[in-house]
Amino acid sequence: MSIRTTSAVLKAYDVLIAQPVSANGLSPAERDAIVISAIVNEDGETFVLSRFGDAQWDLRPFFDQANVAHSYKFINWDMGMPRALIDDCKAVAYAWFKRGMPRSKPPIARGITTFAVVSAMPFVRWLNDLGVSSFADVRPIHVSNYVHYCKYELKLKPLPLYGRLRVIDFLWVFSADTMFPIQSYPWGNSTLWRICGVANVKGLGAATKESPNKPSVMRESPQHLIRAAHEPDELFRL
Repeated sequence: MSIRTTSAVLKAYDVLIAQPVSANGLSPAERDAIVISAIVNEDGETFVLSRFGDAQWDLRPFFDQANVAHSYKFINWDMGMPRALIDDCKAVAYAWFKRGMPRSKPPIARGITTFAVVSAMPFVRWLNDLGVSSFADVRPIHVSNYVHYCKYELKLKPLPLYGRLRVIDFLWVFSADTMFPIQSYPWGNSTLWRICGVANVKGLGAATKESPNKPSVMRESPQHLIRAAHEPDELFRL
């Protein structure tokens, strides 16, 4: 079914609201059946466009902007990668989309598609090349090497670097939503902001200079990894 205009179809709110806010605790079949997107046509018929287990998530109903390219409204999960990595990236993306970060609103759809393309899939492919098949097997040396790769081989500047590494942050924050959670706070005695040098970027303001949470506290529980209300989520709310 083609989606022509926002007036021709509506998001199936009753179906979407009925979906769980987390994939945690669900069987594989229940998790894969979660509805990601659905619409209601002019005749009142509901059509499910994509589910959690699909290789492609169709997020077209969530885009109101007319200037977004058609291809940017989909997430194509690389099902040739280890299933555990893909499923946990899906779980993290879904949790963020449904609930948002602590003390922050959920992102717009463009944020989710950008996160998958720019952050999640590159990390998954990098891990796959190393023979790592689940995030539970990710160790501090992996994180350190990936940061070095992104900083010095890809030569990413602070904001693009933040975007590339954010999946690792999310895997910690939303570890309760994953099947194979990352085992330890990924940034040692630092924070993602400091590692990326985001606080030194002109124009972001003093609010980004420091997280209110100390790494020693954040290592105690994923739920304490809060970028707080100061976090500029607009980096992913494009």
